[in-house]
Amino acid sequence: MKLSFLNIAVTVVFISCVAFPQEREVENCLKKIEQGKSDSAKIVLKGLLKKYPDSPSALFLDGVLTTDGKDALTKYLLLVDKYPDSKYADAALFRIYSYYYALGLYSNADRYLQKLKTSYPESRYIKTADPNFQNKSDIPSKNIFTHTIQAGAFIDKDNAISLCAELDELGYETNMKERSLGGTSLYVIYVGKFQSEAEAEEVLAKINKDYKLEGRVVALKN
Repeated sequence: MKLSFLNIAVTVVFISCVAFPQEREVENCLKKIEQGKSDSAKIVLKGLLKKYPDSPSALFLDGVLTTDGKDALTKYLLLVDKYPDSKYADAALFRIYSYYYALGLYSNADRYLQKLKTSYPESRYIKTADPNFQNKSDIPSKNIFTHTIQAGAFIDKDNAISLCAELDELGYETNMKERSLGGTSLYVIYVGKFQSEAEAEEVLAKINKDYKLEGRVVALKN
């Protein structure tokens, strides 16, 4: 009987290794990234994505190695949505939370933090993320916002609405105002509210790059 149970255990381990051979490779790549060997991990990733295009673990590794924040966010969102039971789903949620928190989009960050707590209550990432929200000084007060971003001005209202929709989807707070110049209506898009000009400039640089805009930071009118 003992031999029988042993044979079953060995068989299960063998099947797991055959069914998910990419898991060990992904783990090794993540260790390489921690050691500063990202180039080596990227080479392995190419092979993994080709060999296992539907692997959620390979998708997570792809997100980790993606240098553009917006592109990485898209991959993490796909992982959480399509593979909620996968090994790195909670890690992907934590990285989504971190992305929004770093941009000062606290309501979005909190939404994903709550999802992390609800969906993965045993996740080790909860303790890492939660202290940020316990420090209320990190969350700006409505009374001390000083700047916003003027992302663009459009004659075509549909183009203005389209840009707002894209930015809203990523969690940015947008506001469209109609202004009349010489009898022509102009639709001006504003993005976010910030505590300082420097904070606004950081987000502006990303928006200008991602959307090929020529936005600018402007002072909020009290």
